[in-house]
Amino acid sequence: SGAVGADGLTKAQAKLLKEKPAPEADFEIALSKDGSYVTVTKYKGKSKTLVIPSTIQGVPVKKVEGGLLLTNYAAQESLTSVVIPEGVVGIGGRIFIDCSALTTVVLPSTLKGIGANAFTGCEKLTTVNLPEGLVYITEDAFFRTGLTSVTLPKSLKAIGACAFFSNDHLAEINIPDGLSLALVETNDIDFIGNDYVASDEGYRGYTRVRDFSLFFDGEKIKESVALQQLLKNHKTVEIRRSTWKDKYVGKPSSTWDW
Repeated sequence: SGAVGADGLTKAQAKLLKEKPAPEADFEIALSKDGSYVTVTKYKGKSKTLVIPSTIQGVPVKKVEGGLLLTNYAAQESLTSVVIPEGVVGIGGRIFIDCSALTTVVLPSTLKGIGANAFTGCEKLTTVNLPEGLVYITEDAFFRTGLTSVTLPKSLKAIGACAFFSNDHLAEINIPDGLSLALVETNDIDFIGNDYVASDEGYRGYTRVRDFSLFFDGEKIKESVALQQLLKNHKTVEIRRSTWKDKYVGKPSSTWDW
């Protein structure tokens, strides 16, 4: 069912949370420099339902790399459901790109950032929970999906261009009052430790205010004056290179005060 419960999850998402995690042997991992957490780098299993463990070998999982399914073509074609566990703060770019059978994803409340093209081409993915606490969605993250509704969290600070483009079934967009997002290129955000921090390396100097039409596009939107007005009434934050560098470089995303 597409109905959302009090916990913000659909029945299909809630049901997934009862599934057992995949065996630890199905994953390749990398230990962090300080030894406090692991990053899941590859999934070698074949299950249609992927529940990533919250710990592997007793160590918390905090990141999942974009190369998770690299060379695992069977999983790319057959994967229908995914649970990213609580404790994970970042998922990499292209992590589930072109997973044509993927219909259901559960994201954790601890998630801070979603990488570029993370769900591009997941045309059967109709719903996604974007948790409060999420800070950054990279460009093209949900390009060409089957999403019918999107609710942006109040915690969101920055978003990349075309994040929800070519979503032809997207008929409902919920934007919190007063939400103002910075437009940032992928190269301007580096994932370091547990926080996204800004980097001016590769910065292309966006210096003018844009509206949210830069992030959302699809046939339903083109047919709806109300949706178009909604997007035009919300603006991005104007950022100049000097203020970006002075205020945000090297600072945890939780301290950004746009």
